Amino acid sequence: VVDRSIEPITGKIVAAMVDGEATVKRFRKDSSGKITLLPENKNYTPTVISKNHSFEIAGVVVDVIRRL
Repeated sequence: VVDRSIEPITGKIVAAMVDGEATVKRFRKDSSGKITLLPENKNYTPTVISKNHSFEIAGVVVDVIRRL
């Protein structure tokens, strides 16, 4: 479940679109404004968002619903 009204801050998990692909990753923004999306799975590399990326945050993840 994603809440669009919550401001993404460092440490929160966000749903985002990066270059047309959906992703769910931990958000980090440093003091210079650089945004990095960090995967929870260590087999994947972090995504550093640059001006060359098409980037949009859909919202902050607030809950997870799983089918049994």
